[in-house]
Amino acid sequence: MSLIELSSFAAFNDRFGAALNVGTIGGFFHSPEWFACLFAHGLEPADAGATPAIFVLDQDGPQAALFCLRRQNGTLRSLTSYYTTDFAASCPAGGGERAAIIEDLGRHLSQKLGRRGAPSLELRYLRADSSDLAALERGLRRPPLVHGRFAQWQNWYAPVEAGAYGAYAAARPSRLRHTLTRKKARLERQGTTTLRLHRTADAEALAAYEAVYGASWKPAEASPGFLRALAVTAAKAGALRLGVLHIDGAPAAAQIWLVSAGRATIYKLAHHPRFDDLSVGSLLTQALAEEVINRDGVSEIDFGLGDEPYKRDWMTAVRPVVGLEIHSPTTARGLIACARLGLGRLRRRLGR
Repeated sequence: MSLIELSSFAAFNDRFGAALNVGTIGGFFHSPEWFACLFAHGLEPADAGATPAIFVLDQDGPQAALFCLRRQNGTLRSLTSYYTTDFAASCPAGGGERAAIIEDLGRHLSQKLGRRGAPSLELRYLRADSSDLAALERGLRRPPLVHGRFAQWQNWYAPVEAGAYGAYAAARPSRLRHTLTRKKARLERQGTTTLRLHRTADAEALAAYEAVYGASWKPAEASPGFLRALAVTAAKAGALRLGVLHIDGAPAAAQIWLVSAGRATIYKLAHHPRFDDLSVGSLLTQALAEEVINRDGVSEIDFGLGDEPYKRDWMTAVRPVVGLEIHSPTTARGLIACARLGLGRLRRRLGR
């Protein structure tokens, strides 16, 4: 096998796009389409000027790819930003074959570190319970490289039975169930309620989402054009679930969920403060949960990143989301990073 590095999405699509895409990868967040959208519309300011560094493990066709950024200081970082919830290699294989391929990808990548001005590699938003992460770590664990994990986030999730929304709903805390029943009855008495679920990037629905988000307590989007670009990209991939709840014609709550590979991610949600007392956000979450469990047949719902208490009403388990840093002591910059990593480990030991 050989490892090929490509520095643009155009070059990747020309060479490998027919074989590696959301249709072959399955998971939307691991697909070239997602990474291209993120690079074009959702990078953090600190990554301004960075270029794609797409590493493809090739043997008579692409076996796996890792989408990274080559930053202006020469280091490599995963193609991620504050819009990322889950990062992994793009690999169409499954089972033991997948683990072997991803480990081989890591082994080939480790040989590049220290060369071409890339003394370090940092991967972010990795789910700690993922077998892909374990395989990639095995491949990257090659002398003289120094590596370590660092904590990032918590991800709340719930395994569910496909087609069994009733069982999921019945298992929710009684306080939530009673609240939903009361608020739904109150809404029906109080006004005309319209709930629409979209699988396309409907212009009116997106405008309603933006209106609700703009009126909510949430800060303005760091990259204003990203959500519309994401909606178009996700809709083409069949991953978009956009829900909008109207009360007497006014948008009261809106949510974006992303569904692929048997998982539904609650990605963006907001409600208008004018309707705080009606629990409109929870009612919309309930409707979308029913949609993805009964119609899409997902086996897991996750609530993105963060440890907010309200997520525990809807989810049943939590997993860490971590970062992985790998440094080469064969360069001055890499040697400094290795020393910093070693000092951090020493401080943790002394603290214990």
